[in-house]
Amino acid sequence: MPCWIRKRPSSPDHATRIARAYEVLYARPPSPTERRAGLEFLAGADGSWEQYAQVLLSSHEFMQIQ
Repeated sequence: MPCWIRKRPSSPDHATRIARAYEVLYARPPSPTERRAGLEFLAGADGSWEQYAQVLLSSHEFMQIQ
């Protein structure tokens, strides 16, 4: 499990954790659309940080070497 999920968050705020995940994985902040989609996913009945991390780690942007 990625360290930004495994460690106890300094802020329980999902928006802050989403922003941190994007900085760690993509070296950029999330767009407003990406932030909103993340918040909606995590608010859903089946939404968990483990599942959200899997989505971020399997994205084309993460896999592509620049």
